[in-house]
Parts: sequence; structure tokens; C-alpha cells
Amino acid sequence: MAIFYYRDFVNIIQMKLNQAIARRTQQLLKESGMTRYAFCKKTAMPYTTFTNIIKCAAKDVELSNVTCIAFAFDMTLSEFFASPLFDPDNIEDL
Repeated sequence: MAIFYYRDFVNIIQMKLNQAIARRTQQLLKESGMTRYAFCKKTAMPYTTFTNIIKCAAKDVELSNVTCIAFAFDMTLSEFFASPLFDPDNIEDL
């Protein structure tokens, strides 16, 4: 399993919250083997909305969309955000 953050010997690579959400979603898609199309069909989320989240085109991701993403993978929001990606040290805009 790939971890999307790393520490070089001096600095922590930080990302914005929308980038962490995108990376977590991509990780879950890969683990589940689900395509973007299948995800959108399962959740009724518009494909463009989902693509904007994945490509970080949306600077602010609505909680309702994050909830939809989590539920699509049979997760609670707590489980979705339990990834090291969301460690406060890794998020620059908290």
C-alpha cells in the first residue's frame, strides 16, 4: 500500500486539505478496484464533480461530497479521515 506523504530528513511535505481528500479517494478507488464511472453510478454524484475533487480543481470540497465518498466505500467519516494523510502536520491549511 502506498503512503502519499513522506518525510525527507529535514522537511515534511505538506498539502492542502483538498489534495489530501483527493489522494485518499484515489487510494480507496485503487484498493477497491472501482472506476470513476462505477463510483459515480453507485453514488449518483455527477462525474464532473467527482473529477473536480480528484483533480483538485475544487479548492473547497463540501462535506456532503466527502460523506458520499466515504459511504461509497462503506466507511464512516471517521474511518475516511483516519488516514495519515490527514495528520495535522501534513495539512498546511488547517
